[in-house]
Amino acid sequence: MTFLSILRLVILVTTVVFALIVLGIDAHILAHFIAQLTAEDVHVPIKPGLAIATAVLTLVTLPVMLILDAIRKGKAFTSKVIVELIWLGILWVLWVATAAHSVQAFNEIFGPEGCDNENISGDNEIMTFCREIQATAAFGFLNWIALFFYTVILLVFAIRASGRGSPVWFSGVAEKNEYSTSYA
Repeated sequence: MTFLSILRLVILVTTVVFALIVLGIDAHILAHFIAQLTAEDVHVPIKPGLAIATAVLTLVTLPVMLILDAIRKGKAFTSKVIVELIWLGILWVLWVATAAHSVQAFNEIFGPEGCDNENISGDNEIMTFCREIQATAAFGFLNWIALFFYTVILLVFAIRASGRGSPVWFSGVAEKNEYSTSYA
């Protein structure tokens, strides 16, 4: 395996694990507020829909990309350089939006004092909610950084290989060619 193949595998698997964590956290937040919505006109301070949607998109697409690449050995359309650049670019934008939304909701709900606010320190339910929003933001930023980092590296490798005359844009990321071996 080349450097890029190993990096790809590590980043995509880590992103899937973090997406699973975000899905669990935000499903818990959603379940909590759905239970409260049965009461009369309760204001929901955070809407975890973006985090859940981003996590589900990640969990549906990235494992498929990895499995198809393992089965088809770089011949699957999902492992083509151009497809990965476009799709992972979309995903990192969604992850940074998820993280930013969580930070905004956290600031609106808990203010500058955050989880250390004396008014909430005795309420375990609110403290849990506070920590869950922080965790969503943290894992959102981690996924964004990982996907952005990998996308930039893949783009740089592809541009350099393309400059040397290699037809890399429609080749598989893990394929053995000048693109994946000469710069790794």
